[in-house]
Amino acid sequence: MTEYKKLVALTDLLSADVTNLCSSIAKATHVAEDGKKGANAAAPSNTVADPEQLYLVSSRIYQSIVDGCPRIRKMVLKARETDPNKQIYNETMCRKIEELLKSFCSILQQLVPSFSSENVEPQNASQESKAENTNPVEVVLGIDFDVEAIMERSPALEKAEEVHNQYILKRSQEEAWQSRVEHGLSDVVTFESQNRFVVAAEEKFDRAALVERKRSDKARIIRLLEERETAKWKAELQRRDAEQKLLQEKTEAIHNVANIPSVLLAALPDAAMRRKLVGHTRQLITALLRTPEDLNIRRLRNNNEHLIGDYGHPCLIAINSADGKQCLCAPAVNVAEVLWCRIGYSIRYTNVPNRSVESVRLEKRGEELVLPCGRPLSVHTYSPLGFEDYSERFFELVEPNVMEEPDDWMVWYNMMQEMERVLTELLSS
Repeated sequence: MTEYKKLVALTDLLSADVTNLCSSIAKATHVAEDGKKGANAAAPSNTVADPEQLYLVSSRIYQSIVDGCPRIRKMVLKARETDPNKQIYNETMCRKIEELLKSFCSILQQLVPSFSSENVEPQNASQESKAENTNPVEVVLGIDFDVEAIMERSPALEKAEEVHNQYILKRSQEEAWQSRVEHGLSDVVTFESQNRFVVAAEEKFDRAALVERKRSDKARIIRLLEERETAKWKAELQRRDAEQKLLQEKTEAIHNVANIPSVLLAALPDAAMRRKLVGHTRQLITALLRTPEDLNIRRLRNNNEHLIGDYGHPCLIAINSADGKQCLCAPAVNVAEVLWCRIGYSIRYTNVPNRSVESVRLEKRGEELVLPCGRPLSVHTYSPLGFEDYSERFFELVEPNVMEEPDDWMVWYNMMQEMERVLTELLSS
């Protein structure tokens, strides 16, 4: 018998075995589902193949595919030889070989419905090679084709192995294994073989149970982390809302800019610190009246080193080791933010975090940058507010639009001039 006829016979046997296996598995699944649903009448016992028979058929299918794939590949490559000196088949025979390959691939697709180039291509394969192997027939001929990987994706083979494992486990619990040793050496050998199946089946079920437990634990941990992150973000949004409301309430106290001196005196009893704050604020107002379009003054970033040196930072505090009192940076920046809001600034937060002041504090620059209290940045302690993991905090000027709201803009402009006058009088007093 020629190699072609042998492969035809192998393909025919494989086709019959695959059809038989798929049919038996489908019947077994149908009976199991009826049992779960509490069917009144169970299916006849002869509608489901014997587990031993299923195992024999699946083993024969496995062997046929492992044996047939390289042989068919070799024959097809010879049939596709383009060198006339190396061609050994005529055109009729080449067509028959191609038809044999298609039949073999069709059986593979019946056995493994998910069989495609995405399932078998290696992860590092190039885009060109993937494009060439979109046809399952060409995939089988590829040098990277992995028969073992395809077999592991077969639902029918997997179900047959599961049924056989359950059958072996059931037999191991029902039969008196020790009594079989008395019937001779052949029974002992059979027992040992079946015992290995029992151990392998138990190990497989244990591994599956362990994987499922780990998957459940991972999902539970991920869900817990997501819940914590959601709660953290919700708390940050509530903090921002409370911060905005508190700042608006404080700003109402200086709606009449004539009240600024008394508010500054109550918040900053230290005359030198108060004078520094008034001077920097007046400079800001003067710059806004002259060049309101300058982005450097329209946005006041809390992390900006110049702004920290002039006003401080809401998260920075220094403790005096002698008397245990806090520095005046926090009160100063709090009053400054109220003045900014009266000018027309509003708190904003970016969508991404930025470099923290804490990192600058630990560098050499932290010893050079002096804050309004007179101490360097390095001796201050950074106390996070909560936005650091999500955003950068800054103030943005939102004055009335001179083209769309000219009357409101004039009111704002006059208020700025009056505020500049009040601050100038404070400096000259």
